[in-house]
Amino acid sequence: MCSECDYIDSFDNHNIYIEEAEIPIGKVYKAEFFTKYAGGLLGAD
Repeated sequence: MCSECDYIDSFDNHNIYIEEAEIPIGKVYKAEFFTKYAGGLLGAD
């Protein structure tokens, strides 16, 4: 697992959750995020 993943508490199809922060995943970065951090196991749809 990557070192950046140590800071991500959880995520869903629309947001990344880091501690108390809820960060939206935009269309531009969604596919890259799911490929890089979810190992491509989850779809970016």
